[in-house]
Amino acid sequence: MLQGFSGGASLRELLRALGASRRQAGELRGFLRGLDAAGVLVREAGRYRLTGPRPGEAPHPSSRDSARRKPRALRPKAGEILGVVASRRQRLEVRVYPDRAGERLAAARGFEEGDVVRVEPPRGRHAARLRGPIGRAGDPEVDFEAICSAFDLPERFPEACLAQVDALPPGLPWAERRRRVDLRSLPLVTIDPESARDHDDAVFVQQEGRGWRLFVAIADVASRVPEGSPVDREARRRGNSVYFPDRAIGMLPPRLTADLCSLRPEVDRAAWVVELSVSDAGSVLRRSVYPAMIRSHARLNYRQAADAMAGHRPAGDRSVQAGLLDLAALAGALHGARLARGALELDLGEARVLLGADGRPRDVLRTERTPAHRAVEEAMLVANEVVAGLMQAAGRPTLLRVHEGPDPGDLAELATLLRAAGVHRGVLKRQELPRVLLRLAGHPAEGPLQARIVRALKQARYAPQPIGHFALGSEAYLHFTSPIRRYADLVVHRGLHRLLRGERPPRRNLEHLAQHLSERERHTASAERRMHDLKVAALLADRVGKTFRGQVTAIFSAGMAVRLEEPFVEGVVPVWRLASPLRMDERQQTLQTAGRVLHLGDTVRVRLVEVDRSRARLTLALAQSPRLSSSAARRSQAR
Repeated sequence: MLQGFSGGASLRELLRALGASRRQAGELRGFLRGLDAAGVLVREAGRYRLTGPRPGEAPHPSSRDSARRKPRALRPKAGEILGVVASRRQRLEVRVYPDRAGERLAAARGFEEGDVVRVEPPRGRHAARLRGPIGRAGDPEVDFEAICSAFDLPERFPEACLAQVDALPPGLPWAERRRRVDLRSLPLVTIDPESARDHDDAVFVQQEGRGWRLFVAIADVASRVPEGSPVDREARRRGNSVYFPDRAIGMLPPRLTADLCSLRPEVDRAAWVVELSVSDAGSVLRRSVYPAMIRSHARLNYRQAADAMAGHRPAGDRSVQAGLLDLAALAGALHGARLARGALELDLGEARVLLGADGRPRDVLRTERTPAHRAVEEAMLVANEVVAGLMQAAGRPTLLRVHEGPDPGDLAELATLLRAAGVHRGVLKRQELPRVLLRLAGHPAEGPLQARIVRALKQARYAPQPIGHFALGSEAYLHFTSPIRRYADLVVHRGLHRLLRGERPPRRNLEHLAQHLSERERHTASAERRMHDLKVAALLADRVGKTFRGQVTAIFSAGMAVRLEEPFVEGVVPVWRLASPLRMDERQQTLQTAGRVLHLGDTVRVRLVEVDRSRARLTLALAQSPRLSSSAARRSQAR
């Protein structure tokens, strides 16, 4: 029928052509929306037309080319942005999707709440033009496209990169293999999350006298990615991989990340190995770093490794199981040595989105930290430190991971809060933070107070200068153990290759590269957080009006943040939803509302009153008066 309308047809024209009444407009509009979302037709300027070429236009690309591109319905054109239809004061309007400010773009006529549309922003006297809808907020594909569009994330690799990777042989040349130490018989294992998409590190530990010998093997990506090649230039531009709950945007093409560089079980792989002799006190006695050929003997997830370390369920053969038990013992010694030199013990509790078979969120859980998590972390930390020390001792410029301590003003504010919580008295000094964190163990407000300490610290970043790493208590630290997903690690690997071959380091501006990679890291972390927020909004969109139990995590001028227990998500009680009279002390993190006093860490019951899909934000309201919590009782005893 639409073929008879060369310029497309309006809804009224289609009703007339079908002989339908205006009462059937809603039914027809819904049918057309489905065809639009499926890419069969497109709605432009209020008119529907088939997605084929307009009269006089060139035909569409071949099916091969089309298969490599995003469906038209989901792909914003140049100059367009995505918007979501939201309700405000009983009117529908389109807001930027996603956007923290929830910027309004236009009135939404002919759409339903939750529709996602392509928007050509208003210019001068011309109003915004809406096209779509392309789908619904919360749909995995729509949300992925929205995040990629909002953060300008690359969804595919240039043809030159794919051609370079396709031309790579499955193995290394014999001459390259011969110059490496053969460790293929060593029972190295990879230990990663169940959802891991790349495997670039493996470990093995064996007892040596009263101490241990540790082997940390890291995929040698530099042997597959020449500097200055198309893949290298694209990896540098991206800076790092981006991880979402249901997919990832890799720094490197899939054949490298999932095959040629991945430490797959029973497959020969090139690696850099850090071999250490460690005392029973956690001190590194001897160290060596060299290129090797390895073969992973098992791929374990954290739960399997933790069960094996606890002796509940053996993993792999005897050598693998023995290595895991020794790894657990070694990690305890390394951890104790780190704390003794002033490292901060932080465990903020990460949230993990649990997805259903349809890719939509089913729950948000607090990630469980097992002994296997801590063991692998300790092995990677000491390997990074050893490589940093090696590069510095050789006088080689490289990218370091640096972290400055907190400013005096931030420490003063933190001291006020800790004093109110009953965990510290007097002036707070930098070197006292490790002891403060130990005293927080078991405190009702442990999580929120740890988060406040983290906010008082500066952000870690990349730099060529040896400033040190405050949180780790390390004089020299870098990133070496994740070259598949971080370009900074690849830079370090290339520096090791040059050092081994006795080559001079190239002249380049490491300061500029450090700034670029630090910016990319922050940018992609923001994209990951925003996608997480969209998944949370999708999960709770149909639970408005429900009551939840949660913990007060922050008090600020705009209201109060509350972390729900189940699901493990955070929302805000706006200040205008708190009863008068209202008194707030942001420095001590206390809030008095209608005679009730709330403190950081208190348990409250809240009601979900709104899910803002544009801002991906949860609005809460207090459901009842909280009882005196254990945190308040503890403060009374401290005074």
